[in-house]
Amino acid sequence: MKKTSHTCDCMGIPVVATNLKSAVHTVCGHLQEHRGDYMTFVNVHTLVTAVENGEYKRAQEMSAYSFADGTPVAKLQRKKGYIEAKRVAGPDFMDAVLKISPDKGYRHYFYGSTPDNIGRLVEAVSEKYPGVEIVGSCAPEFVETMDADTFEEIFAKDIAEIEKASPDFIWVGLGAPKQELWMMHAQGCVSGLMAGAGAAFDFMSGEKKRAPVVLQKLGLEWFYRLMQDPRRLFPRYIETNIKFLKLYLRDSLNRERASICRDVKTEVNEQLYDEL
Repeated sequence: MKKTSHTCDCMGIPVVATNLKSAVHTVCGHLQEHRGDYMTFVNVHTLVTAVENGEYKRAQEMSAYSFADGTPVAKLQRKKGYIEAKRVAGPDFMDAVLKISPDKGYRHYFYGSTPDNIGRLVEAVSEKYPGVEIVGSCAPEFVETMDADTFEEIFAKDIAEIEKASPDFIWVGLGAPKQELWMMHAQGCVSGLMAGAGAAFDFMSGEKKRAPVVLQKLGLEWFYRLMQDPRRLFPRYIETNIKFLKLYLRDSLNRERASICRDVKTEVNEQLYDEL
């Protein structure tokens, strides 16, 4: 990922500090130069995973863009001085791009989920966004691991099908961390821009219901999802949230120490200047 003045270091992971409107404008405005690249959406779970897993951290670092999908990540950015930072959720980004696609002429490919669910997704997208061009979809076979040694062997046919369809946007919904690793290995093998859409496939297809807007604005979408699937999500949320808090406190302490060192250095330099 190319670092700019809007790139915020979130516990070692570069994440663009922006808002939804600006993110869509930037990505669409630079679509041609990022063909073959990919973008990610970072939340607490994926951020903690990246800190603990070197290969997954590499997948996040190599993205053309990474946005703050989770409210805590956006808050961390604002804490670091990026006061305009807002949450840029994957489902919202996909929705915004699909809305402008008929006028822009963007072509879309959906990759991930299950055969039944992706079929419902395509139907829902066609109905909700009249005139949008869907050039293909594929629900790949379940793969336990995602590594460079076996990627070409397992996914060569899928890559060829995607390239034949010639999409502008390739929406990848394999779930983290697989979708980010898949996009990293596919980087340069496709001519469209890949986006790790996360739960957008389930929300759009109707497989799962998204939290009401008021809960999204309050940063409580995670709680709504937890209530829908407590058995699977509760252990994950407990583990990753505790780890995130520890990382956040450590990061805050390091920044505080750095600030104190700068203040002391400045004071010493001023005293030396006065003595001269």
